[in-house]
Amino acid sequence: MAYNSSEHETTKFSPSMLMLGREIQLPVDLIYGPHPQEIEYPDETVSHNDYVKNMQEGIWKVSAKARQNISKNSDKQKRQYDVKAHENTYKTGDVVWLYTFNRKPKLSPKLQRNWDGPYFVIEVISDLIYKIKKTATSKMQIVHHDRLKPFFGDVQNWVNEQENQRTDNTVNTVVAAGI
Repeated sequence: MAYNSSEHETTKFSPSMLMLGREIQLPVDLIYGPHPQEIEYPDETVSHNDYVKNMQEGIWKVSAKARQNISKNSDKQKRQYDVKAHENTYKTGDVVWLYTFNRKPKLSPKLQRNWDGPYFVIEVISDLIYKIKKTATSKMQIVHHDRLKPFFGDVQNWVNEQENQRTDNTVNTVVAAGI
């Protein structure tokens, strides 16, 4: 009852007003009577059909106004969300941190590391999805960009080491073959 009679921030109407076309009577209204400005004296000359028609028109007006309020507030909520949203774009070979959800038991979450890495971006699947890998022997992971942040600092790049080893092996093979 408290939920259905309270005005919502987004719609600016209570759920009872949106569903019933009127505010519900609360126990305090039964004890003290309705607020003087809210007293509606039913006109006995109004037929049932006219009452239903008036009620429908009222509900349509309230729903139209609620839709306008929702669209205004959705823009406001998007702006508030976008203040903290950061979209980084990465390319193949970039070094990143990965946000992990794993928690160690019996250790305060404050003392645990949330970011793991460094990881290397192996492939850009889309603007938002990336394939990353921690080491040459580790398994590839496909992650959303929200779980990544740039890594700054010195890092031993195993991707470049593998390419250098392949090149050295190719040169050694060519030299050994006498070509």
